[in-house]
Amino acid sequence: MSIAITPLPAPSPDRLNDVVLANITAELGRRRLSARRAAALVGMSQQAVSDRLNGRTRLNLDDVQRFAELFGMDPTELLVRHQGLEPRTR
Repeated sequence: MSIAITPLPAPSPDRLNDVVLANITAELGRRRLSARRAAALVGMSQQAVSDRLNGRTRLNLDDVQRFAELFGMDPTELLVRHQGLEPRTR
């Protein structure tokens, strides 16, 4: 007796990066933080933050950690697709 196992499709880093980027952008908007102010708070240059927010440079795990700390949240919260721009209920 054999069981057919269908492998799951490989996760797309582009889609996950898009989700994280959308969450960071939404959170910046909710907090009324400019890219310039966010850059100063996370210890990055304004250009580096701008490049990430505009998709010219891909976010890395350190970036996710920095932004999560800025927002006072667990980094995993930035990995989840949220519906709309409603505030988090945490």
